[in-house]
Amino acid sequence: MMYQAVYNHSDKHVKGSVLDEIIKDADCAHHALRNPMEDFFWDRERIQQVVQEMIN
Repeated sequence: MMYQAVYNHSDKHVKGSVLDEIIKDADCAHHALRNPMEDFFWDRERIQQVVQEMIN
């Protein structure tokens, strides 16, 4: 199960299992928070969804 989540983590546009989605969200958050001044990651749809889920 963990292997599958790691294997699928780069397929951000494909809906996977709950664990797959947690790994993908964590990956997006890591990149965005690593360098918050870099707009490249904040412009991505997935990080916008992650931030909305964290706020709500």
